[in-house]
Amino acid sequence: MTPTSAVVGEELGVPTPAEVPAKRLSGLGSAHVVALALVLGSAVYALAPPADPDVWWHVRTGEWVLAHHRLPSTDTWSIGGAGRDWVAHSWLSEVVLALFRRAFGLRGLSLFRSLGVTALLMCLTVQAFRRTTPARALLVTTLSVFATVGGWGERPQLLSFLLLVPAAQLVRSAVGGKERNLWWLVPLTFLWANLHGLWFLAPVLVLLGLVGALTEGDPSTRRRRAGRFVVVAALCTLAAALTPNGPRLLLQPTRVNGYGQFVSEWGPPDIHSVFGLAFFLMIMAFVVAYARSERRVSAYTLTQVVFAVVLGLLYIRTIAPAAVLLSPLLADALRPTRPVTVRGMPAGVIRAAMALLITLGIAGGLVVWTQEPDLPPAAPVAATRALVQAVPGQPRVINEYAIGGWLLLFAPTARPAIDGRAEVYPVKYVGDYISALRMSGDWRAVVRPLHANVALLHPDTPLVNGLRDELGWHVVYHDDTWLVLVPPSPPSA
Repeated sequence: MTPTSAVVGEELGVPTPAEVPAKRLSGLGSAHVVALALVLGSAVYALAPPADPDVWWHVRTGEWVLAHHRLPSTDTWSIGGAGRDWVAHSWLSEVVLALFRRAFGLRGLSLFRSLGVTALLMCLTVQAFRRTTPARALLVTTLSVFATVGGWGERPQLLSFLLLVPAAQLVRSAVGGKERNLWWLVPLTFLWANLHGLWFLAPVLVLLGLVGALTEGDPSTRRRRAGRFVVVAALCTLAAALTPNGPRLLLQPTRVNGYGQFVSEWGPPDIHSVFGLAFFLMIMAFVVAYARSERRVSAYTLTQVVFAVVLGLLYIRTIAPAAVLLSPLLADALRPTRPVTVRGMPAGVIRAAMALLITLGIAGGLVVWTQEPDLPPAAPVAATRALVQAVPGQPRVINEYAIGGWLLLFAPTARPAIDGRAEVYPVKYVGDYISALRMSGDWRAVVRPLHANVALLHPDTPLVNGLRDELGWHVVYHDDTWLVLVPPSPPSA
């Protein structure tokens, strides 16, 4: 096969974002090779040891569901949230995480993350290359990679980002005339609502499609089409209410807003971060592309872009799903309005380059899989062992916020004062507890009701001085990262 060429022209500028048929694209070229390198490099990078502090309680939850064949409804694992309602809205993802751990050990969590990242980036890459020229698609792919990197944790949210791709595409295709595709959103939402709390984006995307239904296509059928979108949005919401968690799942997204002040990923986006800057560049690229284009921006396209931008500007954690939504829209905006000749490379060269990349990717993955430790260096393995030995039975632990999930998995008899299941705890309790760790406010009034018999804290946490110097606690274990302290006498529960 010799170098091929193709003309990418006006047929790519249709009002609806129809995918460019592969036969109209040029042969594979250097842009495809670089894109594959980005995806494979990201997959290897994602094989690093699990480091997200929330993954541990997610695995513990999955193990509990597998053992009891039902969902938890109240908290029995902690001190601060004991007896409070607990909606395990990501239970199916947590079961998947637990199964990965059972099959591959702790490295299975890294494998889960790597597979999820690979699938997500492959979907975004294929979308981009089907919508515009290879060079521009590579730009979109690169920005998408860096804009989503903040969401590459080994957590249920990764599956949400992956499901966003077909959900958004189904709605766009329905607006473009394939209305039967819209009904697939109902079973997709049912599955999604068992996997992660971002399921509500499915009915939201359908309602956004109303703009397209009311402004595009045959005017005589717009009212009927709009009614179909409303019905599907309602059915998606009903599908979420019919999951094992029941109707209370519908209110779950509103319960987490008050905890944003305590969790860094709920903070506002920062352009100085890699993913914040990449998302900002995606927005700027979209604005510049349409400012220089002769095409009119449809009302539906503008609605999608505005929604994605607003979503990405809300919190750090919403940048990744916003980038997933914005990626194909940016590729559409970068379609050439005039014929462009795109030349490929010899098939033999392409095959050799891709074979080399895949070989390097597999080799790099094996090196990371076999040489990297199962846990990050700062994991409190020895400290947890010392904690359990110091307090046989049921340790009641004053702990750092980020280490609560670790204790739930690796010290299952322990009851931490707090963990990453933020919505299990009263908002006031979370604020008072974090203040107590800093020894601000009346920290004794927070500590005493816990009846704690052990503490697992960083040496530089101010509360260490309060426990040790004012309440008489003493250190039974220490290393460069962790301290284990016990009170002078067991407290009465």
